[in-house]
Amino acid sequence: MLAGQLLPAAQLPPGINVSSNGILLLEGGKFSVCVYDRRWRGLSNTDFRNVQNHITRDGGTLTAQFNKNDISGKFTLTLTPIDSTTFDIAGKFAFDKPSHLPQIAASLEFPVKDLRIDLDGYKVAFQKSVTKKDKSAVAWKKFKVCEVQSLGNQVLYLTSEKNNTVQVQDNRVFSPHFEHASMRFFFTPSNGKTVTEAELTMRFSVKTLRTQPVNISAAADCNMVDDPASGKPGWTRQGAGNDFNTFNAEKLSVYGVDFLIPRGKVIAVGGEQRKIQKECRVKLPENKGMKALHILQNCAWPPAGDVGTITVCYKDGTNEKITVSGVRDCGNWIGPSPKNNGMIAWKQLNELGRSLGIYLSTYPLQKSDPVELIFTISPDRPSTFWAIFGITLGERPLGLPGVPETTYTSQAGTAGKDL
Repeated sequence: MLAGQLLPAAQLPPGINVSSNGILLLEGGKFSVCVYDRRWRGLSNTDFRNVQNHITRDGGTLTAQFNKNDISGKFTLTLTPIDSTTFDIAGKFAFDKPSHLPQIAASLEFPVKDLRIDLDGYKVAFQKSVTKKDKSAVAWKKFKVCEVQSLGNQVLYLTSEKNNTVQVQDNRVFSPHFEHASMRFFFTPSNGKTVTEAELTMRFSVKTLRTQPVNISAAADCNMVDDPASGKPGWTRQGAGNDFNTFNAEKLSVYGVDFLIPRGKVIAVGGEQRKIQKECRVKLPENKGMKALHILQNCAWPPAGDVGTITVCYKDGTNEKITVSGVRDCGNWIGPSPKNNGMIAWKQLNELGRSLGIYLSTYPLQKSDPVELIFTISPDRPSTFWAIFGITLGERPLGLPGVPETTYTSQAGTAGKDL
């Protein structure tokens, strides 16, 4: 760097935004503040008035006033970027008069599905389902580093020298309509009968997990376009136009994960009546520390059971089998609807006006260093056509929005229709 040349100012990490009333918005989550009066009536960011928000990508300060439930005063929030991945938060309540407050906290809220919270090695566990009889508090402890992964391919790390006690709460206990958990970090002081001021300081660091796209061109031998007139049958062999003709991407990025797409081709297994292969092998590049598999896929004539299996072969000669479900993971290429482990990664109309879709699914691996994948159609439904558009290895499984799993019965149709 030349003498006298200024370094560019640090900015907030990508995906971090602040709402007009000071709620910090993260991928799928939010960070807000809350104060409770002696009757446990809450006051939060949504109750702020006369807000002056001067926070930009370069950081800044927000000030606001509040007056609710006999609690009044001023709140100040300051965000200070440290580098491209790290920023500091400083929040301060100044009350107009000494107030009796049983709790003053900040709340970090995320959907429970795929939420991973690690407190210095202690992994917080959430039940698959809860009732009103269950306890809402699932953890309450001091921490040095709070690690959080929710939606997408990023991990959030929180540290604080003073405000280093967290309460993890499963909010589903309070209502079947709630699907979130919250982490409460407490101000100093966190409560009191004559509180005049309370402060919170925390450091946020955002890490993007490593991924490694796989070039599947050598294994992709099925054309996305069906053109029987020119001797080039493709896709599900249902006729020109009734195919994947509008998808021409060579690279697709979803949730910060890049996929390499073979130009105009996919890996296809199944579709017995169309004499498509029942099995396909994909060699993987040299990799290190990759313990997850991210796949772009869809299918035709989807089963109500399993689409097929992915056999993961490891360097040490062992393997594991991953079952791909037509209910949970991989759906129909026409009229896509999200699955529990099948986020719609791409959607568009084809020439016939049909809505097409590709699903993103993510799978944990038992070991690192996978060397080969074997895709095999389910013997119970050999007529199902299973298409793989892209494969990427990752450090960890992704957090996907998901929907509750449901079962259905596929309807029988003609060869020219996919229901």
